[in-house]
Amino acid sequence: MLSALQTSLTALRAFGRKLGVTANNVANINTDGYQPQQAVMQEASAGGVRAQVVAPDNRPAVVPGEAPVTGAAVDLPTEMTNMILARRGYQASVKAAQTADEMDRALLDLRE
Repeated sequence: MLSALQTSLTALRAFGRKLGVTANNVANINTDGYQPQQAVMQEASAGGVRAQVVAPDNRPAVVPGEAPVTGAAVDLPTEMTNMILARRGYQASVKAAQTADEMDRALLDLRE
């Protein structure tokens, strides 16, 4: 069982990784054939949270008689939404870590 501070730190790492995946997708928006990755938040085995990076499964189908579609499959509005969500999650995790630290300090003050 992780403490509240340790749990917040795992969330900070996970949201940082999610933000990194989003930044990589945006950086490759003009790369032909690039398939965006996705960071999926999962519960860690010892508690806390982690971001699992998954590759896309939905490659565009090639229709016989038609030219294959070139260009990246990055959807900028989706990536901007993911960036906002990662930012807000990161901010919430920072606040949770600060609150856990304040609670620990208050408990130590009670012991004195």
